[in-house]
Amino acid sequence: MIKQETRTSSDAVSGPAFVGWMLIGIVVVAPVPLGAARPWSAALLALLLALALLFWAAARLRNPLPLRIGLRRFAFVAGAFGLTVLWGFWQTLPLVPASWVHPLWHEAEAVLGPLQATVSLTPLAGRDAVMQWLAYGAAFFLAVQYGRDPAFAWRMIAAIALASTLYAAYGFYNVASGAEKIGWLDKWAYRGMATGTLVNANHFATLTGFGLLCCAALLLRRRETSGAKAKLLWWICVVILLATLPLTHSRAGMFTTVCGGLLLVALAAWRRQSQKLAFGIIAALAISMASLLLVGNLGHIDWVASADHRFQVFHLTALLIAERPLLGTGLGSFMDAFAAIRQIGMVPNWNAAHNTYLELMLELGVPVALVLLAAEAWLIWRCLYGAARRQRHWLICALVAAVSLQLALHSLIDFSAQIPAVAVCWSVLLGLGVAQSWSSRLPGRNREADRPSSAPAVAET
Repeated sequence: MIKQETRTSSDAVSGPAFVGWMLIGIVVVAPVPLGAARPWSAALLALLLALALLFWAAARLRNPLPLRIGLRRFAFVAGAFGLTVLWGFWQTLPLVPASWVHPLWHEAEAVLGPLQATVSLTPLAGRDAVMQWLAYGAAFFLAVQYGRDPAFAWRMIAAIALASTLYAAYGFYNVASGAEKIGWLDKWAYRGMATGTLVNANHFATLTGFGLLCCAALLLRRRETSGAKAKLLWWICVVILLATLPLTHSRAGMFTTVCGGLLLVALAAWRRQSQKLAFGIIAALAISMASLLLVGNLGHIDWVASADHRFQVFHLTALLIAERPLLGTGLGSFMDAFAAIRQIGMVPNWNAAHNTYLELMLELGVPVALVLLAAEAWLIWRCLYGAARRQRHWLICALVAAVSLQLALHSLIDFSAQIPAVAVCWSVLLGLGVAQSWSSRLPGRNREADRPSSAPAVAET
């Protein structure tokens, strides 16, 4: 007797379905505990992603199948990421020549006696940062594997859009009602602004922008949506997100979302999608830009003074980089390194450089930081390439390119990318875009896994 065993292409490529759902759940829930920006919540997020990766690996060991996208295609990215993680961990080890140790350790030893001096100024924070980076790498890797299934990719995008809308609605309610709450906690910062479940309004604006761009992509996917009800749902989400975004009072958040949206619409128009829908999204983005100016004026925000403070921090950070351009000060060490150079009279609590690129160069050293940024730029280029060249599912690549532009611009004047909930969401979206940037007809051993689910069944005696 012969039994017929059917395997869908997504099963053959992705692994067990529950791991995919687990990944969706992690991304959706990550913003709840204050954006996972507390030590306990960051550790929990890393643990959940590690478990998801372990479950995926265990399933692959039981049923080994060729990866749909071979690891050799990510050789440069994997090497750059591995170098960054190993370098960040090495900075925390007391196994370096005395001349490489951060100078502040020598000053501390003069008072306290011999210490386990390291390249890193804050080795414990550096190890925590390495843990978080490994978690982001796991999220990206799983998203690449599952993201080759377009149904999963759109499911993840829809989940992010819906979750962002719920958080936006909660933030809108808090502002409208004057509740000033984050869950059961009383707000201690950014009162009168929409922050959702996060503390910082700028970071919440980034996640809201992610959701808005995901909704725009779902609307542009008109040929594959289920009908008018789906369109209505995403339009409602757009309205809620657009109504909430100005309430964050984040000028950078609104401006960068507009820039990302314009890129998405430009790519969609170039690929000959509906012009009416494109004009509608452009109009919505124009309203958002007008809100940016309105909020800035009505809120009596001194834009020039705010920019001056940041540029002062940028200048001092550049001076710190020049002191240790090769070795860096260690991951997670900005606040302690900056405290040594912060000028008297400056506003305190500069726990980040408000420029992710400068902070990376300060903490990792310029060479390693540039290698990491080059790898990220290559991944974004893959998404742009897929948006321009792929015949199917190019819209996923276009969305990820738009989200990446939004975050890249925002990272010039803020540190949203350093918040775990934001970083994990972007890592997953980036994985989806990169996974779809290659043709479904890959050469070599991957060809078998690219067959549609209607491929002949496997016969078992």
